[in-house]
Amino acid sequence: RVKTQLLTRNPGLFKTKRPRVKFPNGDVQEGMIHKISDDPAELIPTSDIVLWTGPVTTTKEVFESIRPYINNQKTAVGTIFAQGLSHLLAQRTFGSDVRPDFCPIVFNPANQIIHPARYWALFRNWRGQPLCGEDEPSEWLYRGMDEVAGEVLVVLDEELQMLKDAYYEATGAEGCKSVIPLRDRLLDQYGDQIEDTSTLAKMVGTNKAYSLAKTPFIRTKKGVMPDPNHRVITDDIGWGLCALVSIAERLEAAGIHTPTTMMRMLIEWHQNLIRPGARGEAAGAVEAELAELRDLQADEDRIGNP
Repeated sequence: RVKTQLLTRNPGLFKTKRPRVKFPNGDVQEGMIHKISDDPAELIPTSDIVLWTGPVTTTKEVFESIRPYINNQKTAVGTIFAQGLSHLLAQRTFGSDVRPDFCPIVFNPANQIIHPARYWALFRNWRGQPLCGEDEPSEWLYRGMDEVAGEVLVVLDEELQMLKDAYYEATGAEGCKSVIPLRDRLLDQYGDQIEDTSTLAKMVGTNKAYSLAKTPFIRTKKGVMPDPNHRVITDDIGWGLCALVSIAERLEAAGIHTPTTMMRMLIEWHQNLIRPGARGEAAGAVEAELAELRDLQADEDRIGNP
């Protein structure tokens, strides 16, 4: 029998051990939580699998908090969001014997290309002042994605697939074989939840599984502004596209060229969102993520581990 335990900083928020989830089609599923605690010593040692479900930007803190209670021979540690160099965090935190093949996640055609394309398209007319009227972006992050975002997403997916292929040719990493184009992944994962498959933008924009996600922004009296502190930037730029471009640069140094033109454009655009003058309190957010990535990459001196 499987038992589910919940480690959270705020156990008091969970008033029931039988959470209920209602799906877009009206179906309801009820779960069962056997124990809820804010003390890792109470939960981790008895767990066979530990699954971290939070943003990549806080993975290091969480890994370090549970490290004293992890037995590598007994407990498997996994993450839902693990793009970028999360595998290096795992190795640094839990020991060098932890060397999983993270290629399917590092090159995963998901948030790290969908979010930058969509967010750029939503705020492409932003010039440092709140957007209002016809320029105000949609409140829905995915619903109704336009073809401008879709075309950018197509190019990002092409660059990602070429990068993955180049990496496979250079290293023979078997995990690369699991990385399929975004269109194929969406069809495999969501199937009949997608109403229109005519273009990539329509596939994302009519996916019922995506339909309730709202666009992160800051609302002011004069309109809305992009939110540089949201995970669509901190995770998918600092730990997504930046890591991919870094891999491309390592391949380039080895004489293997693969284009990253669109990735670099979107990295620069998103970085401009949080530079001084864009929003003072958020200045330096992406730069901090890049510094962390550079620190992690110092642990690696070969191409063979992305």
